[in-house]
Amino acid sequence: MNTYKYGRRAGLAKGLGLGSMHCVLFVSWALLVWFTSIVVHKNIADGGDSFTTMLNVVISGLSLGLAAPDISAFIRARVAAYPIFEMIERNTVTKTSSKTGHKLGKVEGHIEFKDVSFNYPSRPDVVIFNRFSLNIPAGKIVALVGGSGSGKSTVISLIERFYEPLAGEVLLDGNNVRDLDLKWLRQQIGLVNQEPALFATTIRENILYGKYDATLGEITRAAKLSGAITFINNLPDRFETQVGERGIQLSGGQKQRIAISRAIVKNPSILLLDEATSALDAESEKSVQEALDRVMVGRTTVVVAHRLSTIRNADVIAVVQSGKIVETGSHDELISNPNSAYSSLVQLQETASLQRYPSQSPAMSTPRSLSYSRELSRRRTSFGASFRSDKDSVFSRLGAEGIDTGKPVSPRRLYSMIGPDWYYGVFGTIAALIAGAQMPLFALGVSQALVAYYMDWE
Repeated sequence: MNTYKYGRRAGLAKGLGLGSMHCVLFVSWALLVWFTSIVVHKNIADGGDSFTTMLNVVISGLSLGLAAPDISAFIRARVAAYPIFEMIERNTVTKTSSKTGHKLGKVEGHIEFKDVSFNYPSRPDVVIFNRFSLNIPAGKIVALVGGSGSGKSTVISLIERFYEPLAGEVLLDGNNVRDLDLKWLRQQIGLVNQEPALFATTIRENILYGKYDATLGEITRAAKLSGAITFINNLPDRFETQVGERGIQLSGGQKQRIAISRAIVKNPSILLLDEATSALDAESEKSVQEALDRVMVGRTTVVVAHRLSTIRNADVIAVVQSGKIVETGSHDELISNPNSAYSSLVQLQETASLQRYPSQSPAMSTPRSLSYSRELSRRRTSFGASFRSDKDSVFSRLGAEGIDTGKPVSPRRLYSMIGPDWYYGVFGTIAALIAGAQMPLFALGVSQALVAYYMDWE
């Protein structure tokens, strides 16, 4: 009963609101017609100018009324745009523009952080680095591990010069990156993120974002090196295949291989991998990791890793905690000390893996993950087809069991069903006739007034 009562009140409120709006509209027209007749009668203006003015007043008033609710949208847009423009106008690059920065003749790839202090502009009270130092030898693979918020990804942001350190230096082959041409610097770096950013265009165009003037041969070589050429050749349009919005037409592993191809098509001297495989399932991670192992050869590589099993072959593993390097070394060196921070991280991941698959040892967890991933992928693929076939079979069974799903209903039966509420139909029909007569009567009245404006009032 409460719902019925509230429904009646809501209907009454809507009806009164709509009726009031129409009342104001037609009263406004009546006042304008009356006032315009006085203007024409006293020869202040002729009928055409008077009628034009009347239309302008009414239409402009209606337009302002329709625009009023959208003013709040402009206010919200202005509020939302303020931090964006503030970010754009902020001088985050350097005082040295790309035109005044210099270029190195040859890039060895030796990167060094010397006493770097840094915090993000959006969180000035949170110190990320305080006299942070790190040495990344040329041509070596350096992996950064640690808990969330320890500063691993910040290292990559500072190398790319997405931000500038508050103090200290970031050196490339002994040169401060502040003094280097920004565009040239980023051409020497290939970046692969956790979530690949693909655009709604072809595979070829997405790879070309890494090097806009790359030839088809360079694109093909990059795809071969990343392992993407295998699935690309199986597509009908190959490199001209549309990937969809954010690469929705491709799987996670395929998107990541295209991102790797884009990163290496310019043959960079430095490769930055920011948890490049952490968002993938076990099967895709294995194939993508094999592709990364191929492209890392001969390049200075910085790997931010979440799964420690992917960085066991790194030349140097640096453990980052609270913005500082607490220990460095190879996997064998660090794991040999059971009390090291790296050993603690490994034990935590193994414990989490055992809790997830209690019947499997750590050595067997990967095959189980692979089989589970294949089964999940198979089920997802067949779900849509099975759903459609089940829907069709329901209607087939109904017909086979003799259940009539399409018997026509006579009008007399419909009338008998609405018989107890006949008065609603009568009053509704009368109200509909009145509502439908509004605009014809309105048009008739305005046309008669317009004719009267051109009559000989004398």
